[in-house]
Amino acid sequence: RCLQKLDKPDKNLSDSVEVRQELDLKVGVAFTRFQTKFFNEKYSNLNTQTVSYGPCQTPTLNFCVERVEEINKFKPQKMYGLQIKFDKFDVFYHQESLQREIIEEMLAKLKGEDFTVKQIKTKTEKSTRPMGMNTVNLLKKASEKLHTGPADAMHRAEQLYMDGYITYPRTESSSYPSSFNHKEVVDQIAQSTMYKEICSKIQGFKPRQGVDAGDHPPITPTSKHFDGSDSFYNLVVKNYLASLLPDAEYEISDYIMEAKGYQFVFRTRKYINEGWHIVYRGSAEDDIEQILSSDLQLNQVLKPTGTSITERFTKPPGHLTESALLSLMEKNQIGTDASMATHIQNILDRNYVKLGPNRTLIPTELGVQLINGLKIIDRDLVHSQLRAQMEAELNKVALGKQSKQNMLDVQLRNYLSKFTFFKQNINLMDQLFEAKFQVMKSAGKPFIQCAQCHKFTKLISSVPQRIYCQTCDRIYQVVQNGKLIEINKTCPCGQKCLSSLISGKDKHTPFCPKCFTDGLEENDVEYQTYFSQPKKQVKNITCNVCLADCDLSLRKKYVGECECSETGEFDHKICKLPEQKPKEPEIEDIVIEFDGLVIEFNEPKKADVQKEEIKLKSKLYLDVVSHQNAQILCSSCQFIANLPPGKAELLDEMCQCGRKKVKIVTKAGEAVGCAFCELEGVQMTESKFVHQDLRKKKYFKGKQQGK
Repeated sequence: RCLQKLDKPDKNLSDSVEVRQELDLKVGVAFTRFQTKFFNEKYSNLNTQTVSYGPCQTPTLNFCVERVEEINKFKPQKMYGLQIKFDKFDVFYHQESLQREIIEEMLAKLKGEDFTVKQIKTKTEKSTRPMGMNTVNLLKKASEKLHTGPADAMHRAEQLYMDGYITYPRTESSSYPSSFNHKEVVDQIAQSTMYKEICSKIQGFKPRQGVDAGDHPPITPTSKHFDGSDSFYNLVVKNYLASLLPDAEYEISDYIMEAKGYQFVFRTRKYINEGWHIVYRGSAEDDIEQILSSDLQLNQVLKPTGTSITERFTKPPGHLTESALLSLMEKNQIGTDASMATHIQNILDRNYVKLGPNRTLIPTELGVQLINGLKIIDRDLVHSQLRAQMEAELNKVALGKQSKQNMLDVQLRNYLSKFTFFKQNINLMDQLFEAKFQVMKSAGKPFIQCAQCHKFTKLISSVPQRIYCQTCDRIYQVVQNGKLIEINKTCPCGQKCLSSLISGKDKHTPFCPKCFTDGLEENDVEYQTYFSQPKKQVKNITCNVCLADCDLSLRKKYVGECECSETGEFDHKICKLPEQKPKEPEIEDIVIEFDGLVIEFNEPKKADVQKEEIKLKSKLYLDVVSHQNAQILCSSCQFIANLPPGKAELLDEMCQCGRKKVKIVTKAGEAVGCAFCELEGVQMTESKFVHQDLRKKKYFKGKQQGK
């Protein structure tokens, strides 16, 4: 249908998207890099690798912090009330008091008194059916009903969409198009016994008129049959069916009872038309108020069965839930339907908030201090108004009322001014951090010697891991996510070497902290000479890619090419990685010409750059220092070959497969062979690929020398 109704792309709309992307990137990168470098180099226990700032992310965090401030400012008060008990129900006096004496006086007057039903007031109310489901509504319901976070909910919705069970899940529209075929979809849903009765109650298709944002229709089930066992799919189905059913109507009756001039009210409700409520009745998502009925009559006299004084403390507002935060973001134009879930996930990943009971978002000390620090310097940086103003200008670009370049120039000048002021006054924010976090000089435990001053450094084990030399006042970066082990080897630069062992794996990564931090400019040239390939990597150099004249370097330990380097894809025949999905059939290039406009659709392919990177990194090397037994490892994939116990030595002799042979010297003698060609069995585990049979000497050809 789209190809039959082609139109020219809206350049203004495209420009507004480009401006948003460029501004978010430049502003976010500038503030984030400065904050991260400043605070992570000074404080040891921030527990985050990136102290990030974002034009949407930071106002999102601010909503959570402002709620914490409300909670902290709240002062609870003790309230007293009066409860009257009857045979079938209880009533409470409508007005509580801070003074117990007032309630006690009322109780004394009512003691032994009968109550008379003086009035019965009846009215009809409606519960309006929901509109079509847009993305924000989907994320809110997933959080409230299924206790699923926005990021996970978005991922699940995309899966259902890709499988053909729901329509496109990224939309701001809640109004169904007039051409939507409701009958086809409802008939398909009715095939499920779970919804057959509900579908039969739908008479005509007259949903509420929602908002048409001009992007995609609301999220609905498709006509493709689904067994209905998926709770997320059912969430979409129920909202869709509820939007087609009539409003729920019920009669509300207030029974006003009086004694000694004091009035108490008992309220009941009964359905006139259950309407859309039938969809949720009795289900896990049922949060509709309980329906009460009564047979009380006018002037009826009731004798209480008991009276009591109630006591309670007023409660502060709770922490923001994901659902409430999404509502605030939508109201204040923070993010789009496609990005809101990402912003919430980001503040969780950065350790700015943590997930509490009932999907609440509780700011951490880091999150609170970050917002408070930014407020001290420039309140605009955390408030939603700055982003709302930007969105208003972006709308002008989308409508052609303002040029792309003009808006970009104005906004960049504005943010540059704020960034400059922020840098000049960072000490104000730093004062808050000093009161809450541990400075580097007083943190950590003694570790290896520094290559420059030869004094002992300190290991900072909190995220991100790093080594701090107090004498030189410098930080050495290290390989992350692993346990650091000192190796009895020294790099040519004079620094003691380390090995990083990731928990649950046998693969070690040896590296020199100084080379890893400072980089090796000459390594790219050496790589080009040795392998006839450019490495294109200067910093974050580990021993398995370094070509220095060192016992740990790749130059000395290079065995050969790993098979995962042949195609630029992880398809090692020996150390099979998880099976690849079958390749999609090739799609021929499509060219469409329309009113002088040429549109090309090219066959989607993996990026050649990514393949080239895999080829360059995939080197097999011998590791003899960081494990009980020697290993042969791949610098890219998870291939691990554990060699037999003994001293391993790499020979210059080459096997026919193009890899170097290995000599193992043990008490029983020595064995020489290729660790690949002379191997018969391979055992594969989930996370690593270990050649168990390499431990058996019979797989090595060569001379066996016994005592």
